[in-house]
Amino acid sequence: MKSLLTTCGLVLSVFFFACGDDGTSSQTEVGNGESPEISSGSSLQGSEDISSSENQSGDAPALSPSTPDDGQFSSDSQTGDREGSSSSKASLPCDSCEYGVLVDSRDNKEYLTVKIGEQVWMAENLNYADSVAYPILEGRSWCLDDKLDSCAKYGRYYTWSAVVDSTGEWNTVEKETVKSVHSPVTPLQGVCDKGWHVPTEAEYMTLFEYVGGISSAGKVLKSRWSWNWNKSDNVTGNGTDAYGFTALPVGSKGTIGELTYFWTSSSVTNMYKRAVRFDNLYDKAIINDVGEAQRSFVRCVKD
Repeated sequence: MKSLLTTCGLVLSVFFFACGDDGTSSQTEVGNGESPEISSGSSLQGSEDISSSENQSGDAPALSPSTPDDGQFSSDSQTGDREGSSSSKASLPCDSCEYGVLVDSRDNKEYLTVKIGEQVWMAENLNYADSVAYPILEGRSWCLDDKLDSCAKYGRYYTWSAVVDSTGEWNTVEKETVKSVHSPVTPLQGVCDKGWHVPTEAEYMTLFEYVGGISSAGKVLKSRWSWNWNKSDNVTGNGTDAYGFTALPVGSKGTIGELTYFWTSSSVTNMYKRAVRFDNLYDKAIINDVGEAQRSFVRCVKD
C-alpha cells in the first residue's frame, strides 16, 4: 500500500511539474494578462516612421524653374543660353558678334544687346510703359493677355504712333492729324532710351544683308524654340538664332508660334506703316505695310 501511494505521488509530481512549466512560460511573455508594451524602438513604430518617410519622398519631384512648359517659353527661354555670364555668350555660333547689356536709364530695366556688323541691336523686345513721362503711351501699349508677367517675358506691344512720337519729335500738325506721309528725324528716338532709336526700314535691310540676305534672314534671326511646325513644307518653323537676335514668335493678336512684327520708323501713307515680319512658314524676312493701330514690338538700335 505504501509503495502504491509512493508511485502515485511520483506520477502526480511529474504531471504538475509539466503543467507548471507551460504556465510559467506563458506568464513570462504576457505578464498578468496585460497587452505587451511596445518600446519606441520596436519594429511597429519603425514601420510607421518608414511609411511616413516614403509618403514624403514618393511624390513626383517638383519641376525645375528652368523647365519649359510645352508650347510656351519662360523669361529664361527668351534669353536662352545668352543669359548670364560672358562664357554663355561665348557659346553662340557668331564669333564676330559682340554681346552686352543695355540698362534703360528711365526705369532701370535690362536688355541683352548684340552687335551685328556695325549695328548694335537690342536682343530682346522693348518693355517701357511710363505713360506719365510719355502720355502718348496711354492706351497705346499692352502686354500679351494684359498680364504684366507677359511683358517681362515677351516685351510690350505698341501702336506705331506710340513708338515714333513718344518724345514729341513730330510737329504739332503731324501729331494731331497723322494724315501725311511722315519723314521722321533720323535717328528718331521715339520710345527708345537716350542714345538709341527706332530703326528705319533701311537699317533693317542693312541687318538682313549682313546676315546673308533677306531671303534667309528670318531663319538666322528667329529663336530656336516655340515656332510652329511648317506643315506645308514639313519642316520646323524654328530659326537657328545664329546671331543672338532671338526673334520670338508672338503675334499681334496674341497668338504664339506663328509670326511676329517689329515696327520701323518708316511710313508709307497716312494709314500704313512699315513693319518687319518673321513667320514660321518662311525662312525669309518680310517687309509689310500694316495699319498704324496694329500691335507690334520694338527693337531699338544704337545711335
